[in-house]
Amino acid sequence: MVTRAIWIEPLLNMTLSTTVNALSRVQSIFPALKTIYSDRGTNFIGARREISEGKELWNREQINDKLYEKNIEWQLGPANCGHYGGMWERMVAIVKDSLKASMRNKSLTFDEFETLVYAIAAAVNKRPITAVSDDPLDCSALSPSNFLYPYMNNTTGTNIYPPIPLSGAQTRERWNEIQQILDEWWRIWQSNYLLEQRKRKKWTKKTKPLEAGTIVIVVDPILPRERWRLSRVKEAVVSRDNVTRNYILSDSFGNEFHRNITGLVPLELDDGISKNELSK
Repeated sequence: MVTRAIWIEPLLNMTLSTTVNALSRVQSIFPALKTIYSDRGTNFIGARREISEGKELWNREQINDKLYEKNIEWQLGPANCGHYGGMWERMVAIVKDSLKASMRNKSLTFDEFETLVYAIAAAVNKRPITAVSDDPLDCSALSPSNFLYPYMNNTTGTNIYPPIPLSGAQTRERWNEIQQILDEWWRIWQSNYLLEQRKRKKWTKKTKPLEAGTIVIVVDPILPRERWRLSRVKEAVVSRDNVTRNYILSDSFGNEFHRNITGLVPLELDDGISKNELSK
């Protein structure tokens, strides 16, 4: 809930052993993992029971105490209460719905599907969530990937792939199809994500005008995958009926331009709220 990062782990099935193996892989990738929150899926409940039984066995055999430090605490949400997960449930739902829409009737092997969902997770974790500084010329923002991988540049596997080939062997054709699905997924997901951000602002009743200095996402559907156009609000333009619908913005190069409020979305963790309000 701090970094807003997600991870997608594809499973061949929903059996107990597959779920436990998936947990082991996730903890290997993120060794700092301590607590898991989930709904009450039967496979989750079974996996937690098996892990608990395994801990008792380890205790009896007096395995190295280091194993105890890596034990995972698993907390299950209330039964039949899908909204318990709040923000993370919504993010998972947006990703899954967008993936279903982009896949349609396409058929992929498990290896291809695994490649696709890892690329999707990388792309989602590069979304801008909060401003880096108050510098008027600095329109950069932190993303979940900055917290997950602070030692890496802002690149992921999805934007270092070779361009889609115009022709080639079957392998290239399959790769081409994965890239097309990724592009389609990005188009749908980005639209759904930005729409969700607008709805969230209405839910929390933060409908007042954006403040000067706020970094916003400028909606631009023609940008390549994983690219976000960020600008800083310079001035609100009040109309004759005393309603703020348009803004003057500036980018990192000092260029100024006008945009309507419908094409602007505050960052996920900032939401157009001033630092004075946050301090309260």
